[in-house]
Amino acid sequence: MDLRGTNMRRSKLILTTLLIGAAGVAIATNAFAAGSSDQARSNAAPAVSEFTALNGLHHPAPKGLGDAFDSPYYAEHFAPDVSAARLVKGTFDSSDQVWLVPGRGAVCLYVVHGEGGGASCQSDQDAAAGRLVLSVTPPDAKSSFVAGVLPDDVASVDLIGTSARTASVDSNVYVATTDADTASFVDAQGRGQQVTIPRPPAER
Repeated sequence: MDLRGTNMRRSKLILTTLLIGAAGVAIATNAFAAGSSDQARSNAAPAVSEFTALNGLHHPAPKGLGDAFDSPYYAEHFAPDVSAARLVKGTFDSSDQVWLVPGRGAVCLYVVHGEGGGASCQSDQDAAAGRLVLSVTPPDAKSSFVAGVLPDDVASVDLIGTSARTASVDSNVYVATTDADTASFVDAQGRGQQVTIPRPPAER
């Protein structure tokens, strides 16, 4: 049985997630705007200047990664280059994997966590601002597996929830199991930035 599914909500903002694991695993990702910036984004060069990890060695992409981005929406707005995917966290046979995928003026994130996972893309500008974040929450879990993307020159990020912790940024990615709802970091210009960590909606 194919347990994969795609949930998409369209309004002023579009929230795209991909469920690639067992039923009950909740995935949340920050919304991205779809509209006037799409044409400019489609004409932009791949976002490699601020994300050194995208210049690294390519890795053969697993089938699930290709399936995650196999939709007309991703192709039209972000054009992820699956052949240029980089495995930046984990190993090919590990239960936790984080992949970066360059797009046309965009950066994409693919996450595997246990029996769940998800995918998301942001424009290179939004990714550089820390808005490419994805969380995976197993059933009945109080904490989520969070993966986020940050540009070069950002070495750490503070994750703030019921408690605070600091996560290191390696290969443009940070990961943590946390109940945090906010990520705080200092950008290359020395400005403090805060980003909301997406959480699945509470069950009613």
